[in-house]
Amino acid sequence: MYRILIIENNDSITLSLTQILSKLTTEIYYAEYGEAGVLIASKQKPDIIFCSQDLPDMTGAGVLRYIRKIETLHFSSFYILAENEFNNIGYEHGLDHYFSLPLDERKVLSTIQFQQTRKNQIRKEVKDQVYQQIQHDLHDGIKQQLIHTHFALNSLTTIHPEGMNDRQLELIENAAENVENALSDIQWISNNSMHPIIESEGLIPAIEEMINSLNTWEDLNITFTHNIDHLTNEDALQIYYFVLESLSNITKYAQASDVKIGLHVIENELNLSIEDNGKGFNKPYTVPRSLEKRSQYWKNSELQFYSDYNKGVKVQLKIPNLLTVSEK
Repeated sequence: MYRILIIENNDSITLSLTQILSKLTTEIYYAEYGEAGVLIASKQKPDIIFCSQDLPDMTGAGVLRYIRKIETLHFSSFYILAENEFNNIGYEHGLDHYFSLPLDERKVLSTIQFQQTRKNQIRKEVKDQVYQQIQHDLHDGIKQQLIHTHFALNSLTTIHPEGMNDRQLELIENAAENVENALSDIQWISNNSMHPIIESEGLIPAIEEMINSLNTWEDLNITFTHNIDHLTNEDALQIYYFVLESLSNITKYAQASDVKIGLHVIENELNLSIEDNGKGFNKPYTVPRSLEKRSQYWKNSELQFYSDYNKGVKVQLKIPNLLTVSEK
């Protein structure tokens, strides 16, 4: 659906444009003055703005200059409606196209389709570049500094413990723990860029690809059952990394040979379970911080852990009212 703003004080032009746009799925806002149009645009953040060149209070090019100063509207397409040939001054300020009057329906619709496809591609490229830069800065800059700091703090407690009192040792250990938590947070942030398979194919193929990759270098028998029909990319991303972090913990610590992953909807509640047959725990089990933080993405989620010594660990995440079901 396109969110569209029409800034036009001529009722017949507004009506004609609205009829053309009825061929699309839209949500349309209207303004008759440039100043009012800028206010509506800043609040509603439309995908597309049609603006008359001749408004009572300013020109269309004047409205364009205001619009391009609003950061959240940088990707909004801006089209000017003009009676006569429009000069090139608007293009210097980010004009996408101008339409001469009377409007040609075919030209309007084809231009919208072309421009929005182009804008979406640019938006995706910019987003990918930002994610890559963030991940690079976190991994090669801040993360490396914290790793060295963590190593230095731990060295103080092991190499020179005799020169410190209990309070000093406690402070250093607390500082080391804080650094470790910061490293965990950085890893969590780095992992929140959209997975390409989730974006193009969905969650299930992404998890299956993860399992296939894991099977190439880990001696694990992983079974995966599901009855999922649809998830938003945002929900799918969080579940994907929840599974990934759980499997990472299993390969590092569990000494397991079998893992069962289930992703099912039961009575309008998503149930994610990950169960291994590893060594388990013979003492109270501390929930991994990364999984606890991941589960908090959903307001009413419930995270449970079960473990017995030499009987493995079962992780269960329940999320109410999330999606629909398709039996498979």
